[in-house]
Amino acid sequence: MQLIVIGLAVIIALFRGGRELILPNFVWKRLLVVAIGLQLVSFVFPVLKVALVDLSYAVALLFLYLNYKIVELRFALIGVAMNALEIWLNGGAMPAIRVPEMNKLTVDLLQQHVQWHQFLTEKTVFPFFADIFYMSFPYRAIYSVGDFLIALSIGMLLQRVMGKPLFYENKRL
Repeated sequence: MQLIVIGLAVIIALFRGGRELILPNFVWKRLLVVAIGLQLVSFVFPVLKVALVDLSYAVALLFLYLNYKIVELRFALIGVAMNALEIWLNGGAMPAIRVPEMNKLTVDLLQQHVQWHQFLTEKTVFPFFADIFYMSFPYRAIYSVGDFLIALSIGMLLQRVMGKPLFYENKRL
């Protein structure tokens, strides 16, 4: 979903008279690279998945906290915190709702990759943070509230760095 949001945000920014993409001066930007790298390594070493993903979320939260002054990243901080909390409290896997629209392949993949996802049950802690929103366009996937907040944050950040921000900071705060 984030790649689609990035593409749409860039197109919208260009239509709004935006300029070339120049990322803001993040504090400790290497932490973001480390967080993404840990997620990628977890696919190569599924045995270490829980530890790597937990560490990845902790590093991502630290990066977002250190960059709290960037208003648009505050939504990402909340979204990542929601996803991290859901994963940490549910044994290292993100719970997902089972929807009738899921095809057999999706159900089989969820059952085969229980180290990354699990089905939502009555034992799920904070089920409202789980992947509960099914979308069939542009491809079939299930998202959480945290995923939407992260996508919102990315879109707003791209609008700001490419031109006019969608929201202006209140300078009195």
